[in-house]
Amino acid sequence: MTEPSLLLLDEPFANIDPLAVADVKHLIRILKQKEISVLITDHNAREIFSIVDRSYLIQDGRVLLAGATDTLVNDPRARKTYLGEDFRL
Repeated sequence: MTEPSLLLLDEPFANIDPLAVADVKHLIRILKQKEISVLITDHNAREIFSIVDRSYLIQDGRVLLAGATDTLVNDPRARKTYLGEDFRL
């Protein structure tokens, strides 16, 4: 059996307890160490931003913003459309 080069995770942090969140994040880090690309769709920005190299903010089916966590967190458009003005990591 071969290792996949890409894994898609659809809302892996939805409706799970904090211990399970930690387990999922650990598994994602292992995949990254094995150089397996991981594409994650999720609404939990804090959890996502803590483990990804790059993020995309999609609005109305189009990429509104793309970049590193700091870029998105500090972008006024991201705060206005999704994160909110009070969002903090």
